[in-house]
Amino acid sequence: MVTQQEFDEVEMRRTVAVKELERAQQKRVQMSGKIAQAEGQADAAKAMLAWTRVIAPFAGVIVEKRADAGSMAVPGVPLFLLEDPRRHYIEASVSETYLPFLKKGTRSGGFSTPTRRARSRSPSRRSFRDRSGKPHLHGEGGSAGGVSRSGQSGKVRFAAGKGTVLAVPKRAITRAGGSDGVFTVGAVDNVARLSMITLGAEFDDRVEVLSGIEDGARIALSPIDKLSDGARVEVRR
Repeated sequence: MVTQQEFDEVEMRRTVAVKELERAQQKRVQMSGKIAQAEGQADAAKAMLAWTRVIAPFAGVIVEKRADAGSMAVPGVPLFLLEDPRRHYIEASVSETYLPFLKKGTRSGGFSTPTRRARSRSPSRRSFRDRSGKPHLHGEGGSAGGVSRSGQSGKVRFAAGKGTVLAVPKRAITRAGGSDGVFTVGAVDNVARLSMITLGAEFDDRVEVLSGIEDGARIALSPIDKLSDGARVEVRR
């Protein structure tokens, strides 16, 4: 048994408690909304942060930069040009004469390995297109000089057996009118004559001569820069 006054006091405290509970629940709802909003902003920030990272589709080497710091990135517009050196290959035109010596897997002087052989587009050239994989750059003495780049040129050497060729020392070659030439020395009058020649393969300090002089011709070696056509020379042995 309680008095009316005590009952009213308890009832008032209950009413106040209910109101405080309702306000607390409303604040909870509001805080949940703010938390959800903050989480959404965090996700958007993470997405924008991910856009600042440029991830290549494969491992390679950047060979060209097409965007500068501060530029606006536009979807579909390249930022960098990327190459995979492992997928590079070198192509060379091989004379049909040497075709029997070439096959898939033939070593080519340490530069590369033939991986495919196809006919040239030009039938008149009577040549074949050889594709060799894994090109390497070589420095002095054959040491590795770096990673190959697209657009670079190189030499591919194939072992095609042994034979005899007409060759002259490289120091005997001179340039005249945009062509290669050598000074031949007459056996009787010792007069130097400029003969235009067509060069072929190189062998250390010598180079093959495909046309322009005959076997047995005497070639001037020095001083090439002071010689002229028709000059008399002194032959020293």
